[in-house]
Amino acid sequence: MVTTSYDKTIKLWDMQTGKVLWSVSLDSLVTSCNVSEDQKHVVCGAGNSICVIDSATATKVMYLRDHHASTIKRCCFDPESQRICSVSCDRSVKLWDMTAKRTTIQIKQAHSNVISDCSFSSNGRWLCTASWDKSLKIWDVNTGDFRCNGPDNFINAHTGSVSSCTFSQDASLLLSGGNDKTVVLWDVGSKCKKLVLKDSSVRLWNIENYEEIPAVIENKKAIGSRLSQCEECKKLFPVIHSDNTNVITRCFFCRLPTSTD
Repeated sequence: MVTTSYDKTIKLWDMQTGKVLWSVSLDSLVTSCNVSEDQKHVVCGAGNSICVIDSATATKVMYLRDHHASTIKRCCFDPESQRICSVSCDRSVKLWDMTAKRTTIQIKQAHSNVISDCSFSSNGRWLCTASWDKSLKIWDVNTGDFRCNGPDNFINAHTGSVSSCTFSQDASLLLSGGNDKTVVLWDVGSKCKKLVLKDSSVRLWNIENYEEIPAVIENKKAIGSRLSQCEECKKLFPVIHSDNTNVITRCFFCRLPTSTD
């Protein structure tokens, strides 16, 4: 497990023994960290700078000082451990290429307020950003289509600042959390809310069984959806009324592509 702190350190812990395997000191408050998919590197945001650390040797392999104009709120690797995305209080999004050693994408004024979080889809094509401006945006960072057509906007996604976002495995769903104490599950294609969990504090949900959560069932009428039984697994799942033109008979998880490995 990797942790960061306002004491300007980043630490790697052994989860079995509870001991610190290594600790690296940086120049500023460390606000975010992420481990690459290949587990070779750890990236962290320290002030307005980015530091990449070799996870085996605890050596700093890259230190991008003044990478942003203001404090970095979140940084993360893409699924191929090739690009690093960082978002900041300066309202910009940056993608740094580990091989080219340069910024390949920079989106200035990506939001109208602080950008609080970012998340890649599992194929690395889509990047979601969450902001204090109450919105979510999805960017196609592989084709760069947003340069001509802009991102997909989820305006007024929450009534307060949006604090977090993450994609489902197939990127058909998007989960967001806000300072309005709600957690929202979105259908990415239609930009419709599939469910809203209200008055959230600290709770842990199994997303595979989310349709059985009492709070989810209570919110079905509020978001204009009904429950249907999956013809494959026989479990109940929500169907948005707008889906009636194309009848859905299987739940999201049964519609996932099966592995051919």
